[in-house]
Amino acid sequence: MYGDEGTIRHKDVFKISTFAFSTAPIRELLKDVTALSCEDSTRKTTVFMPSTKQWKNRTRAARNLVRPMETVVLDKKSRKRLSPTCKLISIRKARNGTGKTSLSLALAGFFGLNIYIINLAEPALTDNILLELANDMPKRCIVLLENIDTVGLKRVKVKKLKQSRKSSGRLAKRNGITIDGVLNAFNGAASQKGRVLILATNKPANLDKALIRPDRVDLKLCFENITKNHARNLFWRMYTPDTSAETNELVKLAAEFGSKISEKIFSPAEVQNYLIMHKDQSRQALSSVTDWVEAIKQKSRRHRGKPCAKVPTKRRKKMKRVRYAY
Repeated sequence: MYGDEGTIRHKDVFKISTFAFSTAPIRELLKDVTALSCEDSTRKTTVFMPSTKQWKNRTRAARNLVRPMETVVLDKKSRKRLSPTCKLISIRKARNGTGKTSLSLALAGFFGLNIYIINLAEPALTDNILLELANDMPKRCIVLLENIDTVGLKRVKVKKLKQSRKSSGRLAKRNGITIDGVLNAFNGAASQKGRVLILATNKPANLDKALIRPDRVDLKLCFENITKNHARNLFWRMYTPDTSAETNELVKLAAEFGSKISEKIFSPAEVQNYLIMHKDQSRQALSSVTDWVEAIKQKSRRHRGKPCAKVPTKRRKKMKRVRYAY
């Protein structure tokens, strides 16, 4: 049985019988099952991915506990801009580990919605399949479009298209979706309302202007590396005190820890992983953070100093001859 809110169950048949002249035990059982299901759905967020052309055969990718909004590393101004009236959120300039996925999970838990993920880089995905998936989703949910910047959704002028065909002799096409197909599925006249659409991209310059213009994107968020203030708050949440005496001491430790973290050098995930390695050891985490910062910086310098791998000449010429149009 499949529910409107995205819950999924196997199609097993259970036969329940009771003594004659009274169905009260069955009604009580169904009432308890419904209450338990509602309680479980409010405490957890379900993430779905389509396994075929329809969500009825979808795969439940994950079922996580609701993530509080306080755990997302986000400045106060951006946090205040988040509201249930936003229909499309664009997460841009975000490197790995800065909180893109965390924000999606936190928003889903805060508003009591499930997440439906569509990978636009899927080779079998076409405009028609995308429209079917969009129409088959629940009315209230969060839609996360992945790999929006790697697909290369851009309109190509007719002159440039003809020139590319003449120069290459053939037209190379990376997948079956177009920017018009995406807009028609989620912003067209036949699109469903009441959903939150999230676009995550590391390269906003690669996106077509028609996709992210003001009347289509309500909110743009920029996720950057962690600041000293965010590092202090992260330290505080990791070692939440139980008594007032511990609170005063932890305030000093958190402030000192934040001062030792370089500004916008590390991602929140890197700092969080370091603190997890020193769980229940706040003083040791503080005393070792300087060595950890220097070790990460040296590793980054060595990585930047490595020469780039050279591409063979024949391969470079072959790569230059290929032209893409969408």
